[in-house]
Amino acid sequence: PDEFWHTQILAGLSLTARPGRFSHRVTTTVTFTVTDAGDSVPGARVSCLGKHGTTNAHGQVKLKFPAGTHVGRHVCTATMTGYNTGKTTIRVT
Repeated sequence: PDEFWHTQILAGLSLTARPGRFSHRVTTTVTFTVTDAGDSVPGARVSCLGKHGTTNAHGQVKLKFPAGTHVGRHVCTATMTGYNTGKTTIRVT
């Protein structure tokens, strides 16, 4: 018998952070932007360093990191049903 194989590849989210680097000595608000092929993705969940939020209509969410945030490189993620996870790394100095 003939068989039909079907594979579906999910689109991947892109995640950026501004600023991508900040000092642990001061409270800093980071704006995360989630896109799919350059288009904003509203409703995506962004998680970073135990904080999380949901993107607005422009695909952005702001997360506030207090003074004393752990120094190092930290991987942040964006998730949404129907998409592969997006990742970016922020650096706390």
